[in-house]
Amino acid sequence: MAAGSTIASIQATVLLDALGSLGADVKALRAASGLNERDLRDPDARIPSKHLLEILERASDQLRDPLVGLHAGARAHTRGPLFYLLLSSCSLAQALRRFTRFARVTLDTQEFRVGRDRGVVSLTVDPVDPPIAQNRHACDYIVAAVLTSLRRAVPRFRPLRVDLVHAAPGAEAEAEKTIGCPVRFKARRNVLYFADAALQSVPAAANSTIGDQIERYAESLLRRIAPRTCRDRVAAAVRRLLVEGHRPDRRVVARRLNTSERTLQRQLEEEGTSFKAVRDRVREETSRALLSNASLKVEAVGRSVGFSEASAFSKAFTRWAGHSPARFRALSHRTRRARRRPGKS
Repeated sequence: MAAGSTIASIQATVLLDALGSLGADVKALRAASGLNERDLRDPDARIPSKHLLEILERASDQLRDPLVGLHAGARAHTRGPLFYLLLSSCSLAQALRRFTRFARVTLDTQEFRVGRDRGVVSLTVDPVDPPIAQNRHACDYIVAAVLTSLRRAVPRFRPLRVDLVHAAPGAEAEAEKTIGCPVRFKARRNVLYFADAALQSVPAAANSTIGDQIERYAESLLRRIAPRTCRDRVAAAVRRLLVEGHRPDRRVVARRLNTSERTLQRQLEEEGTSFKAVRDRVREETSRALLSNASLKVEAVGRSVGFSEASAFSKAFTRWAGHSPARFRALSHRTRRARRRPGKS
């Protein structure tokens, strides 16, 4: 999606409620992130996911909490179609099949994948959108909120282990206490592990009639947010390739979309754009978001958006944004610091 990923408005409300229970100033968080209160009241609204990142970063500063994502996720009173599908399914196995099918209802780039090996089930939680996938607080929150949902819906659900892609924040014992099971950091993917015997567990509010009705509603939501144009499908494929660490070349994207390069270019031309323009737009948006994370080196940001040479990334970013990556980061930091002064938020 050329304009960036979006989340369901109810998910922003759930996050703010969880942060409020931790002692955060919710009103200040909402105002500083630029959230529209009218959209929060609209159950059908979609909100740019950049607000999720902004809220979590500011909440971490407010609360001085390096584990704010895990703490908020553990307190998240999740609501919305995906949770209600989990709650009303006849078994956890059916619930997970629905999870994988309707993951994008909450975050429209998100993917859930389920695997089984030697009596253990793995539930991979993949935000796909690079700014979210590479943000520690966001990944922590999503994984912890999924785990909290499973515990609320399925009596006696017990995880075996949780894998998180980011490095340990220096509070490993607190992370394990919050999650309630061993946590492995610097993993390849965000994954929840549990015994496959749990697949036969019956959720607390299992009801096939209600579950079928919620599934129809989720299908209507999914159709509404599904990429409709060639531009949208190309942008989604480019984001996915960046997360996987692959160069988003036209040939590779065309293969992902099961079409030829010539057909792809023709469809984009009919929409008044080109492959390079769509790819550059995604790279620019992703770069801007990643540069806001001061812990990421400029060279690492360049690699994340498909540039093998720092100089090539700097030249391209300067063309997109009018500033070098380092200058853009300095200006953004100065702006955020000004907003945090009393009377500015």
